[in-house]
Amino acid sequence: MRSGGTAPESVFGQDLFLDIIVDVPSLDDRRFTYRWTGDGVLPYGAKVRVPFGSAFADGFVVSRAQKPEGINVKDISFAYDTRFLPDREMLDFCGRLAGYYCVSLASMWSCLWPPVIPKMKGYVEPRPVGLEGPPERIVNGDALSQGEEELVWGSRRHRWARYLEVVKEELLRGKGSLVLVPETKEMGLAVSKLREVAGDLVTPVCSEMTGLSRREEWLQALIRPNPVVVGTRSAVFAGTSNLGAIIVDEEWSDSYKSPETPLYDARTVARHRAQYLGARLLLGSSHPSLWAYAMAREGALELRREPERPVSAEIVDLRASGPRREALSPALIERMKSAFEVGEKVFLFLNKRGEASQVICQDCGNTITCPLCGSPMVYHAKERKLVCHTCDRAEASPDRCPKCGGARWRFLGFGIEKAASEVARHFPEVPLYRLDKDTLASETVQETLSRFSMPGPACLLGTQLALGQLGFPQVRLVGVLSGDTILNLPDFRASERVFHTLRRLLDLGAYWEGEYEPAIVAQTYNPDHHSVRGLIDPDAFYEEELALRRSVGYPPFAALFKVGFSGKNHDKVKDLAREFSRLCGEAEPDIRVLGPIPSPKPKVRNQFRWQVALRHPDHLTLSRACRAALGKIRPASQVKITVDAEPVDMW
Repeated sequence: MRSGGTAPESVFGQDLFLDIIVDVPSLDDRRFTYRWTGDGVLPYGAKVRVPFGSAFADGFVVSRAQKPEGINVKDISFAYDTRFLPDREMLDFCGRLAGYYCVSLASMWSCLWPPVIPKMKGYVEPRPVGLEGPPERIVNGDALSQGEEELVWGSRRHRWARYLEVVKEELLRGKGSLVLVPETKEMGLAVSKLREVAGDLVTPVCSEMTGLSRREEWLQALIRPNPVVVGTRSAVFAGTSNLGAIIVDEEWSDSYKSPETPLYDARTVARHRAQYLGARLLLGSSHPSLWAYAMAREGALELRREPERPVSAEIVDLRASGPRREALSPALIERMKSAFEVGEKVFLFLNKRGEASQVICQDCGNTITCPLCGSPMVYHAKERKLVCHTCDRAEASPDRCPKCGGARWRFLGFGIEKAASEVARHFPEVPLYRLDKDTLASETVQETLSRFSMPGPACLLGTQLALGQLGFPQVRLVGVLSGDTILNLPDFRASERVFHTLRRLLDLGAYWEGEYEPAIVAQTYNPDHHSVRGLIDPDAFYEEELALRRSVGYPPFAALFKVGFSGKNHDKVKDLAREFSRLCGEAEPDIRVLGPIPSPKPKVRNQFRWQVALRHPDHLTLSRACRAALGKIRPASQVKITVDAEPVDMW
């Protein structure tokens, strides 16, 4: 088994008392003393199972301890197989990440282990202990990189040619590489391309793999001297420290953001890990994030840009049509008709499920809302039911208004069901397929795409679920039915999100054997908005959006924290958010405290939600203020606090 050191004076032995940090919801790293009576040695960072309160929890060894006087010390239940123990550099690196993300060390260390780890068996060679790590390295946005950093901007073919070149160079130097992709469906393509230059050294790691397969590949990434690890978000923590390059493909994608604590962003972790190891960092994208564009513009990232290809795009101004509830504009109908007449396929994008976005009583004006969330319920005509798309609560559509008893309903907005009925009415002879959450019960995504790919004209109508597929090489026309509705959301990244959605639709026809872009027709009520015009001129979008962000002091020109408070007792949630805001201002008077305010979704699943935003040019200043406030705050029962040190939205 692997050995991390042999110093006998700093080794944990049998029947010793050990300090453990326990992986439970907490913002601190309080240590608890346990006794180890099992076989073998538990090194620093070892993962263990311990009794905690009335249950059991995972924890990590941090030091030896003296036997507490007058306390009945509990025994460690068992230790996990230490073959999976990360090397010391990764343990120390994640210790610094814990400070960056304002989370406990235990929660950060939990990311370093694969799922379904077996129990430790037999003797394990000892490792040095203590918290002394390698020379201090700062983990923040201003840290100097020892390796090259570059932005590879262009088509999939352009990006991967550069990736393979770098991976091959690092293998010749005896170094491994880490390659991240945003979605599981891209793993097969990535693995096959990497094996062209790395062969059996390619080690795939992603959450969709079975527990056993992922565990074994994770182990191979640890024990191989120069592995080429490829995976999705969680793979950013895999592998040894012998990495010469870290590559993040489609770095604009928010799939790299963890939805669960710790709320890390794999793009940031990759950048910091490359800096920490002195490795090369490659960020690749067909339409870079605003941050990457800004860094390349300032020279912080070396830019390798493929020349822009001409875009066949038409922006349809819906304002001229006046009040309407039709999903298809006359201009789009004509383009679809022309495509179908020559046997081509059409993809229509609408990220709204159901028939109507809101149901309103015409007698009293009452909007049917979810009793658990307060959100307007969406009408699904086929099942005659109302569905909350926040919490998935469903109920039968009422015949009469529950408030006044009226029976006259008005349906506002439109969803994918309404769009499907219009397509069928205008083109009854053309096969129509849907790809959204509501149709998954009848067939799989691949079954739908297989039928859509059959020869002849066809129309595919899909939501974000369809947009997430690798590509539709047969599609010659893409119609965006309503791509700019999120511009009305209270989110500073709404414009960037619209831009990426529209540009992503241009990639639907991209594939390895000869890329092309389909024609695109975008319907919008905001034809002059820079996010919509960015479909034709991306550089103009970047420049205008950067100017707006700079004028109001939002990322990438400042750091931003979002701290959320949620619970069933509205007053407790609100009061705790107010106390936190006050304490933050006292801790760091220079920071901008925004709030507290109710969240844009103020109630979800019967939980009231408030939030506070913190803004300052320096990330570490916000981290200090946040930790200081949380250390002084009076805990409130049944109120959950969530710290997001890099929010991708403000919802």
